[in-house]
Amino acid sequence: MFIPEGFAQIDYHFLRTGDTEEMIVSFGAAVAGTLSATNAGELKTAWADSQMQDITTNKTALARVVTKTGTEDQSEPITAESLSSPTLGAASEQPCPQNVALLIRKLTARGGRKGRGRMYYPDVQRVAVNEAGLIDTTSLANYRVFAEDWLADTEGLSAIVDLVLLHATRQRSRES
Repeated sequence: MFIPEGFAQIDYHFLRTGDTEEMIVSFGAAVAGTLSATNAGELKTAWADSQMQDITTNKTALARVVTKTGTEDQSEPITAESLSSPTLGAASEQPCPQNVALLIRKLTARGGRKGRGRMYYPDVQRVAVNEAGLIDTTSLANYRVFAEDWLADTEGLSAIVDLVLLHATRQRSRES
């Protein structure tokens, strides 16, 4: 995906016990400069210090955060990775299977498809899901508060100017 200069794609890589395939949560950000390994570590800490760690089961670890910052010359983005050890979730409840995720809608003031997106949070607790496969309303309200806490902590970092949607798969000319 093309990432314009002044923006970055941030990928949270999770691993679950017994599963070799990573689960990745991605979002975009307007950034102040090029993100470094230190910034990736700060992004990882923002997750660990937020309440999101409390809803992530102790069977799942945030293994690393990888950032890809866009460049002026349109070459490959500059990549940085957090250097700290994996961080386990704090919840003792059993997780749902790996193919179950919490969908977080991303909305902007801009209308239409270009003004909305989504990201998936990969670790829903089994106790939060009823027999019909729906998340109960209390858990859903808690998940929303926890996600807002995590994203507010992320936006509070000095390297992050704002959270954004990155939709383009290629750079478009200024004429189009």
